[in-house]
Amino acid sequence: MKVRILILEDEIDDLTLILESLRDYGFDPEWDRVETAEGLRSMLPERQWEAVLCDYNMPKVTAEEAIRIVKEFDSNLPFILVSGTVHASVAVQMMRQGMHEYVMKDELERLGPALEREIRDATHRRSERVAKAELFELQNRFRDTFEQSSVGIAHLDRESRVIWINRQLAELLGYDRDEIVGLPCERFTWPEDWPEEQARQKALLAGEMREYRVEKRYRRRDGTPIWTFLTLTAIRTEDGQLSYLSAVVQDITDRKRAEERVRTSEMFTRAILDSLPFQVAVVDQEGIIRHINSAWEGFALRNGLTSLHAVGIGASYLSVCPEDIRARLIEVIDGTRSSFVIEYPCHSPE
Repeated sequence: MKVRILILEDEIDDLTLILESLRDYGFDPEWDRVETAEGLRSMLPERQWEAVLCDYNMPKVTAEEAIRIVKEFDSNLPFILVSGTVHASVAVQMMRQGMHEYVMKDELERLGPALEREIRDATHRRSERVAKAELFELQNRFRDTFEQSSVGIAHLDRESRVIWINRQLAELLGYDRDEIVGLPCERFTWPEDWPEEQARQKALLAGEMREYRVEKRYRRRDGTPIWTFLTLTAIRTEDGQLSYLSAVVQDITDRKRAEERVRTSEMFTRAILDSLPFQVAVVDQEGIIRHINSAWEGFALRNGLTSLHAVGIGASYLSVCPEDIRARLIEVIDGTRSSFVIEYPCHSPE
């Protein structure tokens, strides 16, 4: 098994014994040797070393200094002390400084297993470090994405308590983020809407559906209502256990107000038209009837129509009126005539 090791050793005989013990264990070492701090610093970047073996009694560099140099270069690189004599208290101190293992020179049969173990552990630590870095980057992306989102987002536990919320939704509800975490969703739901919302959440938790979408009202901290479009999704683990509920909340208050204004305007228009004693139909540029008053409805029904399908809202008035009336009406629609007045008999289109 190939292994790349950097060795700090001043005794050639000891170096030979170290290499032989590694070969006996099954390693095929690719190695280099240094004896000074300067040599160690210059050699570390030269190759992808898998471990550093170091004698304790070196005339030109101490083992403690060697550990500091190696740790500054790569704190994960295994450092194994191989020495003829070292006191246990010294070994403990060097462990605290970053040494991973030590082997006595009269027990070199331990070196192969120790080196294999430390390389394996270093690989595991490196993988963990990469995984943590990737997780940290993913978390940052997640945080940035959801913090910059134009919609409100929150995570809820199975009791519908807030466990995480983005700035947009917290501000929409009128709270600071720290205040809202831990509060139940019922606190923000419009009181009359909570029973239905609670029933939907129970169905979601029971697995009867994966998500639901609904227009619902929330109550801001100051008590005012806000209309939202809510998408609530159950996020589950691979074995089907609930992890959390993901709520995506879009503010549709302005749209609801606009719809209310339209409804109010239509009611006002209808009231005005119904107050007139004569028949009125309002047509668009295609001749399609868009509004009629109650007098128009009554007149049509009293004159043989069984329904308003032919002359009610959505019908084409051009298809039921006489040809001369149709021609004048088209001129008004086209703008070539401002208006016209005519008397004509009405006949049921049926």
